[in-house]
Amino acid sequence: TMIMLPEDVKGRFLRYGFKFFGLNEKEISRRLFMNKQEIKSLFLAGMTIGGHSHNHFTFDISNKDVMQKDLRLSKEILFDLLGVQPEIFSYPHGRHSLVALDVLASEGFKYALTIDRRGVAAADGNFLLPRYDTTDIIF
Repeated sequence: TMIMLPEDVKGRFLRYGFKFFGLNEKEISRRLFMNKQEIKSLFLAGMTIGGHSHNHFTFDISNKDVMQKDLRLSKEILFDLLGVQPEIFSYPHGRHSLVALDVLASEGFKYALTIDRRGVAAADGNFLLPRYDTTDIIF
């Protein structure tokens, strides 16, 4: 799958795809992702804003130095925007490793969420918490 490709290969492929199909990457990104004001508004309304990395590398194949650099940049951006350090992290693509758990702890995170769709069990560690997706909620 795409997430297993080296980052430079993924980037070249995506840039080619956008160009080949005549897609405007900036416009698509603007429509899909929140901007800084939207993030800040959620925070000011009482929502917790956590980290998710900056470059969205998978945390099961990234090395320790890459993870630390990426996390620090992400934390710096969130701190500059919100004035607080994020304490909760959500793994990009839901992928993690034992090294990732150590790096998150050393960077000041207290909790991390996986993409396991279930309730929290007593045996779950702080850095391997499951969660329900919003698509799992039935009204």
